[in-house]
Amino acid sequence: MQEFQLQKNDWHLSFAEALEWDLTPVGVSIYPETLVMNKPPRVDVLILRHPEMAWTDEQLA
Repeated sequence: MQEFQLQKNDWHLSFAEALEWDLTPVGVSIYPETLVMNKPPRVDVLILRHPEMAWTDEQLA
């Protein structure tokens, strides 16, 4: 399986700061980069196709 390198993009920190600026005065709390789950997200079923192979008619049926 090929692993993808993700570049971290911290645009959300500026967005959170703007939200804090606007919403804190009206009693809304903003928590940037807050963990909201104890465990990492999971999927029930993950179906992968080999990248060098096209879907067959049988697989698409």
